[in-house]
Amino acid sequence: LNFNFEVKAVKKLNLQKAWRQSVTAAGVYNTPSVVVHFDGFAINQFLVVIDNHTFIDLLKNKCKNPEIHE
Repeated sequence: LNFNFEVKAVKKLNLQKAWRQSVTAAGVYNTPSVVVHFDGFAINQFLVVIDNHTFIDLLKNKCKNPEIHE
């Protein structure tokens, strides 16, 4: 996976600022993403943010590989 994960553990988050940080860090070769663990979430619960193009690509890949069930 060529992802840049901008990971935050916070009470509040400026999502646009975190997204810009991830885009900058990702450069041209990686896919930006923001992974957030908000206070009050279960220990294994995270919010994952990706852009719409990455989301569509992931959906298309999942449809091409229906044997993958996670």
